[in-house]
Amino acid sequence: MADPTIRRISVTALRALLEDPRPCVWLIHATDESAFREAHIPGALARPEDPLLRRLAGDAPVIVYAEDDHSEAAPALAAALHHLGVEVAWFSGGLAAWRAAGLPVERSG
Repeated sequence: MADPTIRRISVTALRALLEDPRPCVWLIHATDESAFREAHIPGALARPEDPLLRRLAGDAPVIVYAEDDHSEAAPALAAALHHLGVEVAWFSGGLAAWRAAGLPVERSG
């Protein structure tokens, strides 16, 4: 279950953040590497190991997402980062909402 104190971000808000060249955010695909390779939001990073994630989080706010609302990976990662004092938001619709909005995805590997 998602932590109600963690800010959720909509498709519209995420798209605006990613299109604006000024603000810097880290977009993290919270599930495993194979899911990331299959499809991810352009500009997203595969979930890095915790030490690297902590360093990235010190540079800019973090937005986490997973495949859809049924995955516990994104809310769990958001809660862990929030507990560490990281400015974090959860894109609760995930990749499914991104695709439903007709937005592009990338594949890698």
